[in-house]
Amino acid sequence: MLAREIIDPSDNIYYAASIQQGSASMTRSNIRKWSTSNKSDDVGIACLNDKVAVNPMQYASDWINNQLRQINQGKPILTKSSFRKHDHDEEPATKVQPLINYNKFDNVSLVWGKPRQPSMGPQEWATFLDSEGRVMNPQALRKRIFYGGLENSLRKESISREQAKRFSKFRERKDLIDKDVVRTDKSISFYDGNDNPNVNVLRDILMTYSFYNFDLGYCQGMSDLLSPILYVMRDESESFWCFVALMERLGPNFQLDQNGMNTQLFALSKLVELLDGLLHNYFKQKDCLNYLFCFRWILIQFKREFEFEKTLRLWEVLWTQHLTEHLHLYVCVAILKRYRSKIIGEKMDFDTLLEFINELGGHIDLETTLRDAEALCLCAGEYGAARIPPGTPPSLPIQNLLLFSQEDDDVM
Repeated sequence: MLAREIIDPSDNIYYAASIQQGSASMTRSNIRKWSTSNKSDDVGIACLNDKVAVNPMQYASDWINNQLRQINQGKPILTKSSFRKHDHDEEPATKVQPLINYNKFDNVSLVWGKPRQPSMGPQEWATFLDSEGRVMNPQALRKRIFYGGLENSLRKESISREQAKRFSKFRERKDLIDKDVVRTDKSISFYDGNDNPNVNVLRDILMTYSFYNFDLGYCQGMSDLLSPILYVMRDESESFWCFVALMERLGPNFQLDQNGMNTQLFALSKLVELLDGLLHNYFKQKDCLNYLFCFRWILIQFKREFEFEKTLRLWEVLWTQHLTEHLHLYVCVAILKRYRSKIIGEKMDFDTLLEFINELGGHIDLETTLRDAEALCLCAGEYGAARIPPGTPPSLPIQNLLLFSQEDDDVM
């Protein structure tokens, strides 16, 4: 079987010789002629095999017939090859994969890739979708993108309008997020005004997260937690991943079963019982031991109780975890103790207490509250820590703590 085309991309010497002869290809006889006529004491053919087929790419469908030569350069033997394409109906020779390489050398460059294509535009994109906007052949689409990529206008494509009409969970989350983001932190210029691009970024991050963590999705209050992060980071990608990390700890606050919130409210009741028995007994008389009037404080980490800049200061303090992971609970106790006389003196029941707590927003002194919370935490000591169940948010879930502990041991 005669060779029709010989290509030797791994051997620049042969390619240079072919250029000198006025052609980028050489016949097998030319290669043999060159090899035998250019032998020296240091360079020679140690082994020659005409019946070898090589697959130079992992997923290539065609094997390539080649000539395998081991060249003696006076040093360790190098294996080089020259190749030609063969037809499907031809019988391939002995097959080897990958190329043998006894020595490391940097000049080898073997490329059999197809020509690159123009970026895919909207018209071609539509050919990959059915009448309802679903991708019909994902593998073919990925292959097309591999060879040419997408035009910029297509890179944001996700869910079409037709798909959204049949995706009730998507519509519910989008509607809820759209309503929340336009009301979030309008008091600061960063989010103020109509068609504010920062509000659009806030919306996009929350939509992305609702599908990143599909089981949790989106709940009211998440925009309050994301807003300061985006304000500080000023970058969509970095803000998203910071928010993901924060939700690892605060995500249980938004679980449907409210187990995360109930655990924290239970711990709060135990701390009030330890640190202010008089107030605890009053709440017991008024059937207020569920402490649901503190729900908003805990849910979004006092986000609506302080001015925006003071919220940033408070979160910095809480996230240091300097004295405890649960300093926010001692902040709750500190605020309740400060207003104990008013609460008891006015004989507040649950409804009046809830109204009073909600009206405290913007009227709490942060620095005084932090000093009181620190003092209460130090006073409670190990007795306070014992009243907070393991895994109570914002602690990581117990299974995560065990995993991280194991990773730390592996590092050590």
